[in-house]
Amino acid sequence: MIEWKDENGDIHSGEIVARKNNFDIIDCQLCGFKHAVPLPSAEQVDAYYKDKYYEQDRKVDYAEKQKEQKKWWDRVYSDRCDHFRNLLGATGRILDVGCGPGFFMKQAQQQGWEVTGIEPSKKASNYASNTLGLNVHNLSIERLLDCKFSENYFDVIYSHGVLEHMRKPDLFFLNAQKLLKKGGVLFYSVANDFSIIQKTMLENNNIDPWWVVPPEHLNYFDKHSAENIAKKHGFDIVSGISTYPIDMFLLMGENYILDETLGPKTHQKIQNLENAILNSSYKSLLKDMYEKFYEIGIGRQLEITARNCI
Repeated sequence: MIEWKDENGDIHSGEIVARKNNFDIIDCQLCGFKHAVPLPSAEQVDAYYKDKYYEQDRKVDYAEKQKEQKKWWDRVYSDRCDHFRNLLGATGRILDVGCGPGFFMKQAQQQGWEVTGIEPSKKASNYASNTLGLNVHNLSIERLLDCKFSENYFDVIYSHGVLEHMRKPDLFFLNAQKLLKKGGVLFYSVANDFSIIQKTMLENNNIDPWWVVPPEHLNYFDKHSAENIAKKHGFDIVSGISTYPIDMFLLMGENYILDETLGPKTHQKIQNLENAILNSSYKSLLKDMYEKFYEIGIGRQLEITARNCI
């Protein structure tokens, strides 16, 4: 058990579950989820995501790689938009928080949604604005309210893979509660970390937890903590679904952590599986399967839909 005091004087305490890059990852009793300590300063985080994040080797050609899988991603994005429309009964205004190069926004716009994005990276926001012609504000996610949007303005607030990176993920839910209409939809997708499958891999192999990557990922959620952080801020959980538990390939002997060439091949196998199901007469199997994965807490990503109740 360790304790760490943040800039507001709040004490974060919990058992250390991992150590990496001079950070301890603690199961924080105050926050209700696992996170790194000490947290970097707001200025350090802003500088990293403004200029450096999309310049990493694995991110430098991110937009081009996304375009190579455009058909698959368009299907994912289209399904999400259909889900929102079914919940609301109509299209409306979507705010994409951490929109990256803007591919989800573009798909939503083509389906009749009015779209706005927030993106801290200059490179990614410039692509979304200049190449895709989207309305994107280049600023820190934690400064979302600096945009001076009207309260209760958006019908949907959307976030994919953002909460892991924030110094204070509670701010995302506080701001979303202010900006969403009552009954509005909140969608957030987070990495599912310290899962049963990951722990099984660690017990069978003398390796470090490969998913722990501070200061890039500061927070680590599971199904329980990912739902509770939304409930704490006045949201009702509507539904949850997982993506395929890619970690299972590690247990099968395909170690894409040690051999990076296996990564694209495992992703292609997942796409082949999904396409085979969707091209069959058993299309509902895919959704049913991923909902069951979510129920038992496996799957690489957790995709959660909630409603603003306040």
